[in-house]
Amino acid sequence: MTTRVGLTLWSGKIVLSMRKDSWTSAENEPFDVVAMKLAFEVSVAIRQSYFLVLVRMGRISIPMLEWQEEAARRAGLYAIRHSRSLNSDQRFGWGYDGIVIGTTAGSAIKALGFERLYQRERDVYLRLSQHGVEEILGFAVPQLLGFDDEFWCIEMEIVSPPFVLDFAGAYLDQRPDYPDDVMEEWQDEKLEQFGEER
Repeated sequence: MTTRVGLTLWSGKIVLSMRKDSWTSAENEPFDVVAMKLAFEVSVAIRQSYFLVLVRMGRISIPMLEWQEEAARRAGLYAIRHSRSLNSDQRFGWGYDGIVIGTTAGSAIKALGFERLYQRERDVYLRLSQHGVEEILGFAVPQLLGFDDEFWCIEMEIVSPPFVLDFAGAYLDQRPDYPDDVMEEWQDEKLEQFGEER
């Protein structure tokens, strides 16, 4: 049996389908309750994504979180130390990992929110740079222009889509510290999303 839950969004409707015969709930909640909770979570996620698109298009302005303000401050200090000027019209993004601000020199400075994320991302960019990687499977990889261990900042060139540039969650030369079953589930999910060729 398949239950359909309708979501009404600003841009139209989406129907979420869930199969009741393959469902189990850890909290022993009725299937319909779980389906409605999931529908709500999906709706919120989609609305947040749409909201971020509007923010990035400049149609909505929102205040930064405290750690994002701190990251922006460090990006400014990086710019001063490395003779750059931030371009306030080029705020390329902000999220869990950090913020990205353009410079008047045509580069982008990514200020990471957490040191361990900065170290991972820096190390991946250094490895890619050592091997001269400019593209991965048709996706542009920004070239590393500089970094600063004190300010947790990475300066990179600006590339056009499609691109891959978020490496803060990447691990080099070691497996992530997750249980085997979690890693297997994640790998299965990625294979389903992207296929085996990628």
